[in-house]
Parts: sequence; C-alpha cells; structure tokens
Amino acid sequence: MLEDYKIMEHHISESAVSVSGVCKFFYTAKGIFKALDGISFSASKGEILGIVGPNGAGKTTLLRIISGLITPTSGKVSLFGKDNCVYAEENKLRIGFLSGDTALYERLTGLEVLTFAAELYGMTKTEALKRAEYFAELLNFNGIEKRICKNLSAGEKQKISIVRAMIHDPDLLILDEATNGLDILAGNHILWLVKEAKKQGKTVLYSAHNMDEIEKLSDRLLFLFSGRLIESGTVDEIRSKHEGKDLTECFMDIINYENKLKKN
Repeated sequence: MLEDYKIMEHHISESAVSVSGVCKFFYTAKGIFKALDGISFSASKGEILGIVGPNGAGKTTLLRIISGLITPTSGKVSLFGKDNCVYAEENKLRIGFLSGDTALYERLTGLEVLTFAAELYGMTKTEALKRAEYFAELLNFNGIEKRICKNLSAGEKQKISIVRAMIHDPDLLILDEATNGLDILAGNHILWLVKEAKKQGKTVLYSAHNMDEIEKLSDRLLFLFSGRLIESGTVDEIRSKHEGKDLTECFMDIINYENKLKKN
C-alpha cells in the first residue's frame, strides 16, 4: 500500500497541467456558442506543449481558462496537482501568461511595468531590476525600457510583454503568439528562452500559427478545431500518420477531413 501511494504521489507531482472534460459556452443572441467542447489533456513538468488551430478554434479561450482568467462552464483544470478553482490565487503565482491582446500601462515606462509586475509576485525591487537587466541584454532592448509604453512600437511592446510574463521565474509559461511582431533576431531569442525554460524543468504551453516554431519547440502537439481536440501526439507521430508530410500539410489534411465531416 505504501509503495502504491509513493508511485501515485510521484505521478501527481510530475503532472504540471491536467485538463479534464473542459467546456466553455457563451450565451449570445443567436443561442449557445461552444467555444470549447470537452477538452482533455495533460502536460508534464519540463514539457513544451504546442497548441495549434485556425482562428476561432478555441486556443486562446483554453489558455485563459488554464491561466485562471476565466472559468470553464464545466470540467476541471489542475495545476501541479491543485484544482484551479479551489487554489486559483496560489496557482496564478506560478504562471507566466502572455496573450496576443495583453495590454501595457501606456503612461509607465517599460521598466516601471516590469518592476510593478514583479512586485505583485512578491519580488523585491532589487530582484526585479536584476531580472529586467538580464532580459534587456538578452533581447537587446536598446533603451526601450526607459521610454513610456505609449511611444513604443508593436514589436517593442511585445518584448516588454514577454519579459513581464517571465520576470518572476514562473513554473508554467503560457505563451499565445509570443513572437508576434518581433524581428527574426528577437524571435530567435524568445525561442531560446522557451528552450531554456524547458531545461530548467518548467512547463510551456505554446500557441502559434508559425508551424516552423511549433515544430522546433514542441515535445507534443494539440490540434484544436471548432472547440474540440481533434489530434494530438509528437511531431513524428503526427507526420507519420499523415505519410511524412510537413506539419502545415498535416494541419490542412486534418482541417479538410473535419470540414467534410461537418458537411455530411
């Protein structure tokens, strides 16, 4: 019995994200819209899980539910073995979240945004400044952290947003279109940061439309379509299933198949 308990305890500790039967319905004038319809999967510590799908597939809704920003209509999300509804605030301290529509405080400088975010997570100002300096050098800020966010370009704002998500050294990174608006050099730096996070045992949920990024980074993939999980597996498993095609071709095969099912 004791051995069984130890095995179970180890299994739970290795699970960073557990999503079980998650549904999210929105009630509109036209009726019920099913943004997510029974999504289930898990992600382990030190794993990069790529999430792909067309616009409207439910990717961002899923990531917001996992981050605790919105609640599911039904189903359960657990982070590091703790129910996301019961331990929402505790879980949030272990998450770094970047969404495509994450906004910055326009009247603050980039550095003020970063130190403010860090202090919300319990870091001292000294710790926050050290972390900000590390990322500024890595991402080649070129002084953008000293300017107010209102005057930054889209790519510069994205750099600040990414660092804000990582400033407190979270155990779970949720990145939705992280390289959007970045040049090739900065984009490669972000990919390096994600790989380093994996080496440190952190879990990364990475959503992107760029299949090259997804293929380079991901240990496993989830394909979402119309709020459902329609395919999952490693890159090699998915390509093998689709006769060795590249990921973009695999994706199109899956979408075309799902569209045919809808018509029938």
